[in-house]
Amino acid sequence: MTGHDQAPSFKEMERDGWHERAGLYDDYAGRLTTEATARLLDAVGAIPKMRLLDVCCGPGYGAGQAAALGLTAIGIDIAPGMVAEAGHRFPAAEFRVGDAEELEFSDCSFDAVICPFGLLHLPEPDKAISEAFRVLKPGGRYAFTVWCSPDRARLLGLALNATLAHADMTVPLPPAPPMFQFSEAGSKMFASKTCRSPIMVRASKGFLNGMRKSPCVAWQSFVYKLRRSNSAFEMPSLTEHVSIFAVIACQFPALR
Repeated sequence: MTGHDQAPSFKEMERDGWHERAGLYDDYAGRLTTEATARLLDAVGAIPKMRLLDVCCGPGYGAGQAAALGLTAIGIDIAPGMVAEAGHRFPAAEFRVGDAEELEFSDCSFDAVICPFGLLHLPEPDKAISEAFRVLKPGGRYAFTVWCSPDRARLLGLALNATLAHADMTVPLPPAPPMFQFSEAGSKMFASKTCRSPIMVRASKGFLNGMRKSPCVAWQSFVYKLRRSNSAFEMPSLTEHVSIFAVIACQFPALR
């Protein structure tokens, strides 16, 4: 925060929210998001001795699996708690606190960059994509995952619809970018195909006159089983959205 009485920015809210929830992520959203890691690594053509950057690495699933495959893997995340969690879980990879929109790496320093469910948590995701391509070597690959819109991602839709129906949405939250801007773009690319899967993997292969080639889009379905019949309230944890938690927390200020 920039002052004692000022509300946090979107980036600060995301950083602090994930820092506080780092130890819980694997028990909730991580039970879903780990299923997409292999698809991301496949999308960038991960093979031993490649140098890979995992942006918005969270608990380190991407960099950890890449290191296990023999890649030199570095993960960065803006939340110190997530970086600590990742380092504990995957000691074969390197993890640092870092900003996806201002990568502290030289140009052309990685063979592959992945961003697992990170773009929707950034205030300037286009800047993060530009940074990813800056640090990629010519011929390198970039891939990211995002949740689909709630009509396709049913679990996310349940949490969002319940919040919209019962919460006071006028609570003060910082301005945020459109949550589904990349999933909507992917849906348009896939408009001619029947698809009901809840995530999108988008990869770009190399460069063409400084511009990326046409991306490819793939889809993956998840099935989540609640731990108990009365545990539906864990759904906000599953959707891995700090914003939903922030809205809910504002409904009960005495509990914060």
